[in-house]
Amino acid sequence: MQIDERLQQGISAHRSGNLEAALSAYKDVLSEDPDHADGLHFLGLLHFDAGKADNAVALIHASLERTRAFLRLEQPRQHPEAFGDKTKP
Repeated sequence: MQIDERLQQGISAHRSGNLEAALSAYKDVLSEDPDHADGLHFLGLLHFDAGKADNAVALIHASLERTRAFLRLEQPRQHPEAFGDKTKP
């Protein structure tokens, strides 16, 4: 099964209230790719729903860091001004 399919299974389980299945799916995603930003994000939301705010904040923060790192690699060439670079590529 593809990692994105497994993530979607987790999201569906999460939305339907099956938190154990969602947790299993998110953990599967992160076991394949520990830096998967969406996997980290949705696992953070699951922790928040379970009342574990500290874990949730740490996971969502990690997700945002992965996303920002990706954007730093991809976006400066397209929109350098958005990243503090006033010169054109």
